[in-house]
Amino acid sequence: MVKNSTSARSPLSPTLWPASAFLWWRSLVLFAALVIVVLAVSFAVLGVAVALYGREAVLHMSPPVVLAGQAIIYVPAVLVLLIMLPWLSERTMRPQATSPGESAARLE
Repeated sequence: MVKNSTSARSPLSPTLWPASAFLWWRSLVLFAALVIVVLAVSFAVLGVAVALYGREAVLHMSPPVVLAGQAIIYVPAVLVLLIMLPWLSERTMRPQATSPGESAARLE
């Protein structure tokens, strides 16, 4: 079955990505960066919590405190993703502006 579409492909279409987008070794670098950041922040948060409240208090934290700690750990992980994904995909995070006239010109 062949799809007979007359509309232009979206500039964000995966078929228009560069051939070098999402190389395996870049994906490994992203994974390693995420692991390093999450472990470093986790140890820092736990170290500060143990220093301030003691080991026993940290072992029996209430659910809201645990959720707050998780949020603190997720923020740097999301920042790593936002910084490294454009490099990994070789695409910009900014939306591609297209005008109606530009789309019609592509069809011709």
